[in-house]
Amino acid sequence: MQLMNPRGTQIAEQEFGLFQTLIRRLAGIALADSKRTLLVGHLGRRLRHYGFATYTRYYHLLVSGEHPQEVQQMIDLLATNETYFFREPQHFDFLRDVLRKQPQRAGIFRIWSDASSTGEEPYSIAMVLAEHHHHGPREIFASDLSCTALAKARSGGYFILGHAESLGGLGSRLQMLQPTVYRHPG
Repeated sequence: MQLMNPRGTQIAEQEFGLFQTLIRRLAGIALADSKRTLLVGHLGRRLRHYGFATYTRYYHLLVSGEHPQEVQQMIDLLATNETYFFREPQHFDFLRDVLRKQPQRAGIFRIWSDASSTGEEPYSIAMVLAEHHHHGPREIFASDLSCTALAKARSGGYFILGHAESLGGLGSRLQMLQPTVYRHPG
């Protein structure tokens, strides 16, 4: 069975399998068979950009080693960047409990936020640390596979939907960290 993108470029099962293997090897992303439409939609634009008629040609461009920026582009297009402040509340509850129970030690308190997308998670960690780790220096290292997501995170600008009061005072909590907070109209 072949699946077509809106411009008519088809992807065969074998081609899709090549991309599944490649993205798993490069980024650790397990692209389920159900994500075939996503791949066709996102990578179809890259085929048109290069004027390729097949996904196999695009695949060969990626694995040639001559276009590392295109490999990153593919990863950016296929990475899921779903994020929002305090997205996994149980993780932040756990951090809060650890900070309350552990006596503060000398030295720098360090946390690594992997797969941090556009930065909401590391900022959420920073808010918990600011509220519950009053003494001593702290560092948060945030990383992500997507260079596009990291560029947004570095900007430190966030839209807050709704009223800060309905978000548990998120707006004021964020302001103490001094990123740029934008209010979304509506």
